[in-house]
Amino acid sequence: FGGLTQSTRSAIDVLDAMGKDYIIVETVGVGQDEVDVVRSAHTTVITLIPGMGDDIQAIKAGILEVGDIFVINKSDREGTDKTVSDLRLMIDMDQKKYREGTWRPPILKAQAVFDIGVEELLEEIDRHSRYLEEHCGGWQVRRRKDKVREELQEMIKNRLIEEVLNRLVESGEFDLAVSAIVEGKKDPYSACDDLVLPVVGGASD
Repeated sequence: FGGLTQSTRSAIDVLDAMGKDYIIVETVGVGQDEVDVVRSAHTTVITLIPGMGDDIQAIKAGILEVGDIFVINKSDREGTDKTVSDLRLMIDMDQKKYREGTWRPPILKAQAVFDIGVEELLEEIDRHSRYLEEHCGGWQVRRRKDKVREELQEMIKNRLIEEVLNRLVESGEFDLAVSAIVEGKKDPYSACDDLVLPVVGGASD
């Protein structure tokens, strides 16, 4: 999935309610939406490919801060050792984060198409799960609360957008605002305030 939509979160909840032991949520790219997956996942696995600039993109997107396990896929490619070395160096730079007893993200090599390194990855996922159970008392409760808060905020936002926009379109005010902007009588920001604030009961400063 490219980020987490409400339907994706709902699908996760359904699978969880069905008692599935493992629920895999895949995102693509390294944008902010992909970082958001940590709010719904117990373990975040970051997959990088050597020579593709993934490590640089990961740094820019803050992926390194949320990864629990790093996997260098297609590890037969040139540049694998450098990617591993660079990742390890960046992880080591944040010494405070990895105090004794805290989880230290492992870096694994894999060739998924040949089933190389997959078993080691599964073992690390299980090890991280055990770590959470042993060292993060109440973690799942806090995570559940954060997840519900995030989902409720998203639902309220989507519902408000739908209700407000429908009301403005039906009243004809939306089209009038569009015309005013096109004709240069209003700027988009003022038009937005004039449309939204009366509907939600607010007032401009």
